[in-house]
Amino acid sequence: MSSPIYSLPGRTQAPATRGEKMAQWIITHRAQLGLALGLLALTSALSVAIVFNRRKLMEGGILQLSSARYQASKGQMKEAIQSIDEVLRSQRTSPVAMQAYILKGELLTQAGKFEEAAKTYQEGYGQASLPDYRALMWMGQASAAVELQKYPEAVDLYDRFIRDYPGHYLIPRCYMEVGRIRSVQKQWKEARAAYERLLVLYPKSPWAEEAQANLNAVNALSPSETPGGETKK
Repeated sequence: MSSPIYSLPGRTQAPATRGEKMAQWIITHRAQLGLALGLLALTSALSVAIVFNRRKLMEGGILQLSSARYQASKGQMKEAIQSIDEVLRSQRTSPVAMQAYILKGELLTQAGKFEEAAKTYQEGYGQASLPDYRALMWMGQASAAVELQKYPEAVDLYDRFIRDYPGHYLIPRCYMEVGRIRSVQKQWKEARAAYERLLVLYPKSPWAEEAQANLNAVNALSPSETPGGETKK
């Protein structure tokens, strides 16, 4: 109904203004509007609660990881792993969870449980969404493969890391590990190539000095090859 201010007696009723139409709509749909506003308030409250609970979980996870590190420093390996598993039960993909996977893998490796370490890194890789965490999980799997003497698998993992993570600071370490594996297998040519590539591409890396020493050892232990491909004896 339009306001009498705009509708004088004896005249046709003036059309309702936009404000009046809005008021009429609110009156007609007040029940639905109240429900909608109630749902909006409930959703907002739930969002706040979720953010708060997530923050509490993160803080609790950080404290549990700190506790796990302390327990490990005291030689309480079983208790440390249990603390880490509690973190992973409550959160799987957060940065705290990624740190938990890495710490668990390191502790299992230190304990000589390489199979379990490999599985931990593999699971962490599957849960990781950020490339940096995926790279660290991948390197963990490669290191575990070396300890398990699964050399072909380890070389494949390091080669794929070099291909998939160009420019990563751990690439020179990949070349170092490939050189070591090839040396253990007495594949001197491949070992030499890995060390030389590290020294050429990353001469200032933390692994350069060790790579040079290993290359010298390879050259001393392995027969040298002539340009024609024949081996000098």
